[in-house]
Amino acid sequence: MVNRKEIKGDIYNLTLNQQSIIRGWNLIVSDDGEEYLMFRNLSLSSKLHRRIYQTDLPMIDYRVTKELPKDKGARASFLGIFAAVLSGSVIRSMGLESYIFGASNIPVDFFIAIRNLSVVVLVIALFLSMTAFLRFLRLKWFLSQKGHVLNYVGKIKPLSPYRQMPNGREYW
Repeated sequence: MVNRKEIKGDIYNLTLNQQSIIRGWNLIVSDDGEEYLMFRNLSLSSKLHRRIYQTDLPMIDYRVTKELPKDKGARASFLGIFAAVLSGSVIRSMGLESYIFGASNIPVDFFIAIRNLSVVVLVIALFLSMTAFLRFLRLKWFLSQKGHVLNYVGKIKPLSPYRQMPNGREYW
């Protein structure tokens, strides 16, 4: 039998150093004061079940309550896009494209196209799963440094939107 419990409360972002938000984690503080850590790795707007955890460390001190200082992430992402565009043209001019993306598909062959696309999808899936694993380890390592553990509680499904924009658009 599935044990269901409705939790009402507020959702906060987390920060460990008061400088940046921990990506992939949210703090749920219920109306009765219990704290839950929600692992929300994908920021896609969906009503999926999310994994929740608890720890004996009071995480209320690590919630984001004020605007954090702006980091240089916008500049870094601009440099990353520039490097990707530049490296793409360098790889193409050196003739290494077929080693990275597979054999060229001229004349068009359906099976070569499927193989080339499946390699790209596999690399993206591997990257996303590795990112999720590293985000999980980061919080677990932080808690272990403080002498606390992260305990799995179960899964949670939102009944109300995570965030509502001024234009009425809802994000789950």
